[in-house]
Amino acid sequence: MGDILSLYLEAVSQDSSDLRKFIFGHPIVIFRKSEDIQVGLLKFEKDQVSKDLRFLFVFPNEKERIFHTIGMKFSIDIYFFDKDGTLVSKHLDCHPGIKEIKSNGLTKYVVETLADEEKKT
Repeated sequence: MGDILSLYLEAVSQDSSDLRKFIFGHPIVIFRKSEDIQVGLLKFEKDQVSKDLRFLFVFPNEKERIFHTIGMKFSIDIYFFDKDGTLVSKHLDCHPGIKEIKSNGLTKYVVETLADEEKKT
């Protein structure tokens, strides 16, 4: 596999996509390996996550996705994108302990951010 820059460029290959606009100019952490995707943000404390940081999950294929916040230490916003980088759905202010957060459509990329009270309105 390539370095972080090549993974980033692959993930945002559509110049005008919602995904590219959403993560462009922000620091990102990319989860691509199955074991990294399984752990996700569970290993992070809230003070390690800035408001601008984007956590990008890149899946090998496009399908309906189900995420959870069991074991999380803080609330997050979750954004689901299809293979073209188009926003499929978003779930804001997901508190720790939620068992199922569905993409509600075919998804290849997922971005998680620290929950932002301003986004709720």
